[in-house]
Amino acid sequence: MKVALTIAFIAAVGAGAVVMARRPTKLSGAVIADDLLAQLKEKGITEMTCADSVIGKQGAEFLCQVGATDGSHATIRYTMARSGQIKGEQVEDHR
Repeated sequence: MKVALTIAFIAAVGAGAVVMARRPTKLSGAVIADDLLAQLKEKGITEMTCADSVIGKQGAEFLCQVGATDGSHATIRYTMARSGQIKGEQVEDHR
């Protein structure tokens, strides 16, 4: 009986691991916005809000609303590689 329970337990844990491995990894917009804002403050960025995203096989893509010390606002599309490297491209300018 103990062997059957042990095998059932191992099978349940294995099935749970498979389910968890298939779930997408989410990227919190608030966390990434705080990190990017800390990096960009010295360049005149005063506010940043980013949308939540999902990290896929190629990395992640997300949009951020950015405000600067001169009063300008813009929408930036960021792409994050699996290595963690982030690149931004302005997609809209809101003066």
